[in-house]
Amino acid sequence: MHFLYILWHTLWIVRVGLQAILLVILVRRQVHRQYPLFSLYTVWVVAMGSLLVLIRYSGFRATGYYYYEVFRVGAAGSAIFGFCVLYELFNHLGGDYPVLKSMGSSLYRHTLLFFLAVALVWAWYAPAYSPEMLIPSLAVLRRSMHLMQCGLLIFLFIFAHSFGLSWKNRMFGIALGFGITATVSLVLAAIRVHLTVVLGPTVPKTIMELINQTGDLAAVGFWMVFVLAPESKRIDVFPTLPDENLQGWNSELRRLLP
Repeated sequence: MHFLYILWHTLWIVRVGLQAILLVILVRRQVHRQYPLFSLYTVWVVAMGSLLVLIRYSGFRATGYYYYEVFRVGAAGSAIFGFCVLYELFNHLGGDYPVLKSMGSSLYRHTLLFFLAVALVWAWYAPAYSPEMLIPSLAVLRRSMHLMQCGLLIFLFIFAHSFGLSWKNRMFGIALGFGITATVSLVLAAIRVHLTVVLGPTVPKTIMELINQTGDLAAVGFWMVFVLAPESKRIDVFPTLPDENLQGWNSELRRLLP
């Protein structure tokens, strides 16, 4: 277990370092102008991650208290910025077709409210099991946040599929990274609940955190790859309709919608 503990901390520091490099790439390639909310999300994650590393290895007394306080603030901020980034992706996805975008924005808000309700119900009937009794509410927050992010990502892909919209490679990479992080976290949360019921407080926390950290590291890796790729390329996850068909959808909706 000692080896796994060291490996988890190593991956944690590597992830924070790679996200700092990603931030530099975003600025150097002027991607922060195209995706400002994703850039702000990256700034926040780098700042909070660096502060947590500093606190963890500072050696001060009461380090644990400050660590968990900063962790709570960082998790809440990451959740807010994460939802903002998903909305930014949606705006880029339908940006060339204003009526489709307007209709989709309404659907997006209703989808967000639906998954918010689902997350609240899940949090109420399936409280977090956690060996750290000080942060059960934080576990519920993270689990609910990732559930909502998965739901919104599914909505984005369904919306793109329904109207044959193609993804720019950076948009797809950002969405894929969030999808990896949210999916891994949700799967591990479900596994941890069942293992805690069976094993009690002896649940292998370090292994769970190591897998979760690996998922986060994979997401950062995908972001770096897609940010470095030329933006002119498009990824057609689903068959794309001809542009004149999309213009027809846009014009018809403009006529039908008030």
